[in-house]
Order: sequence, then structure tokens, then C-alpha cells
Amino acid sequence: MCLFCGNLGPLRPGKTVGMIACIDGRKNNTTGLGDAFVIRQAGASARPLTEDLCDQISFLAENGVVEIWLTAHQDCRWAESKGLSDPDLLDSLVERRKALREKFPNLAFRCFFGELNEGGQWIYQEHFRDSEGAERAA
Repeated sequence: MCLFCGNLGPLRPGKTVGMIACIDGRKNNTTGLGDAFVIRQAGASARPLTEDLCDQISFLAENGVVEIWLTAHQDCRWAESKGLSDPDLLDSLVERRKALREKFPNLAFRCFFGELNEGGQWIYQEHFRDSEGAERAA
């Protein structure tokens, strides 16, 4: 089971929400997302922007998606293979959001970082930058 937490508590996505998620089979981070559109790629939201990803996001926007959730998770094997720590991964996530906001100004982008709790449930906390530019959890 997976829980996404934002500023107002647990979030319930629908057909107007898209998500960029990791392909890591150890993470079932799309459970409970209902009709949300999901784009999967190794390293998920920390990877550099590509034309292919931008085409997929454009397709989602043309089909009613107004918000994209960018996700990353602890112990990402792709990130480890690139020498990235969890804080590096979170920094990459935030930088990708910035780039996507510039490219797609009509879409909303939110960042979530997942950690496994003691009960084996994935908890994704929303992250954003404060006025000093430092990353902090919502």
C-alpha cells in the first residue's frame, strides 16, 4: 500500500493527474492512484528531460491532465548506479520540476519523495522550496 501526503493530508488523484514514477519493481507506488495516468522510467523524476518524456507530458495535457506528480524514492537503484544519494535525488527532483514548469507553464507540478515506514507502507511526502530556496517537506 502507498500513501501520498500533501499540504492538506492524503491525496486522491484522478483522471486530471499524471505521475512520473520509477520502474523499480520493489516499489508499488501506484497502488490507490485510480485513474491517474502514470509514466514509468528508471530513476523516475530525477532523470534529465528528454524529448520523449516531453511528448508524453504533452499527450497527457491534451487529454485533460492538469497536474503532474514527480516522484522519487529512497534507495533508488538507478540513482545508486549514478552515484546519487537520497538528498541528491531530491535535488534532482526539484530541478526537474523547475525545468518542467518553464516548459509547460499551464500545468501544475508537485514533488513527492517516498520512504518505507516500519509497517512496510510507502509514504510519499510532498516537497517544495521555501523562500530561501532550501528544500523542505510539506
